[in-house]
Amino acid sequence: MPTITSAETSALNRIGITGALQDVEPAAALGLRAGQYTFWRVWPDVPDVPGLTTWQNVRFGQVGEAERWPANAEVVEKTLAAHPGSTWLIGNEPDVRWQDNLTAEEYATAYHELYTFIKERDPSARIGAGGISLPTPLRLAYLDKVLKTYRDSYGELMPVDLWSIHLFVLREEADSWGIGIPKGMSETAGQLHEIEDHGDIELFKNYTVAFRDWMAANGYGDRPLAVTEFGILLPEDYGFPPEFVQEYLVATYDYLLDATGPNGLASDGGHLVQYAFWYILQDDGDYQTGNLYDRDLNILTPLGEAFKQYVADRE
Repeated sequence: MPTITSAETSALNRIGITGALQDVEPAAALGLRAGQYTFWRVWPDVPDVPGLTTWQNVRFGQVGEAERWPANAEVVEKTLAAHPGSTWLIGNEPDVRWQDNLTAEEYATAYHELYTFIKERDPSARIGAGGISLPTPLRLAYLDKVLKTYRDSYGELMPVDLWSIHLFVLREEADSWGIGIPKGMSETAGQLHEIEDHGDIELFKNYTVAFRDWMAANGYGDRPLAVTEFGILLPEDYGFPPEFVQEYLVATYDYLLDATGPNGLASDGGHLVQYAFWYILQDDGDYQTGNLYDRDLNILTPLGEAFKQYVADRE
């Protein structure tokens, strides 16, 4: 695997944002800067923002039928031709029933199909696997099944250029709030987190280390790790006022940018995480707590201004 260059380890390059494509350029015009961006879709017309790299995301659920694989194969092919060498995330929370909702076996099969499709057309593409909502023991067992299925079906370790995870501390229980139980698993409960755990920094750190340990144990210790969604989803009246969210943004970014450990990426000085994407640039639905940009007013939110200052301070 290639080593990580000094340009790739800059703070700005490590910092990412998620959100809708339409918000990227207006937010950038207001001074909101990041090195990476992803948006839960595949689209060839990426934002024209200097220094910003767009990651494509192939979906299997939640989005409209025409935007899912394999119905969007023509768009995937067009995007590959337009942007060689891009990063491609395969799936978004396949472990969550109201997101991509795949069994481990289905994910392994879909990953193989897409990995082959993409690499045949662009060998320089970088392909990211996983995208699970939280690396709990239950969801690591889900990924264990993915790897076993892949090995049994194709006779090799699943080829992965980087792994991605989300880091939202939420409850694992059937028919409850949180992230539920992955499709195809017989358990009815996993980590029974309470609402106040959602902003627990120590839990956040522990889950990060747990996934790096899992990567090392499964032969992926030399691969980058991207936390492609993290932040606060729950609203102020659940105990997450603006000042708490701002402190959480700073504390989590400080950890993700700086944390090292024995199972960190050796070519990156032992750093546990190589890319960290805040959720979200702008959400006008149920998850507005982490909004950095206000589309209606075309202004950065107070949290967006704090994010802008944080990036400036880290450079």
